[in-house]
Amino acid sequence: MQALSPQSLQGQFTSHYFTGSQSELIAKINEGLSRLGEASPYSMGTTIPINTHGKTFYFTVMADLNKEGNAFTTVENVKQAMNGLWSRVRTAGELQELAVPLIGTGRGRLQMSRKRMISLIARSFEEASEKN
Repeated sequence: MQALSPQSLQGQFTSHYFTGSQSELIAKINEGLSRLGEASPYSMGTTIPINTHGKTFYFTVMADLNKEGNAFTTVENVKQAMNGLWSRVRTAGELQELAVPLIGTGRGRLQMSRKRMISLIARSFEEASEKN
């Protein structure tokens, strides 16, 4: 298992909510994925809830891994990830506040400004809201 970068979103999440125990988080992720009945590799937008500390966090597939095990994504991957997230939250989500981080602009290696990523995420929410 490759070590998570402490600067990545998953690394920051693991540090804060799992006392840096990557294996504990990976076990929870695998448990959530096993409930879906799909096989790896998972489709962009596949979303599972992780419950911890009285909160629900949604983990969404939004990147591929290169042969060195480093994550990378594309604008299309992010759009698919957001569609999967909105679909999961709409059909099976908790009715609570939802915060979406700026994905892909750091360790995802997407060459996009944070401002453009905020716009992309907001637009995807607006489009999903209009559909359902």
